[in-house]
Amino acid sequence: LDTALDLKSLSRESLPEALLNPLTAIEHLPRHTCAAGDVDAIRHGRAIPAGDFAGNDTDELIAVVTPDEQLACLAAVQDDRLTPKNVFVR
Repeated sequence: LDTALDLKSLSRESLPEALLNPLTAIEHLPRHTCAAGDVDAIRHGRAIPAGDFAGNDTDELIAVVTPDEQLACLAAVQDDRLTPKNVFVR
């Protein structure tokens, strides 16, 4: 709440700058940076290689980020692959 803004102070022009990066809300989750070529698979809901998470099948969510640090999806590890559960890339 210390960083909250008064809604009356927001405008169309100031809104993009006022928004927080979504990664701040999930910084407690483990993170995997996917390869650039994996982004299209994620976009279509397909699983990608689990990298360091291979062999650790779990329902715990992993934050998958693109090489340029954008949130791509939240995924679970299944059969040594990261299976998207919530996709955020277009």
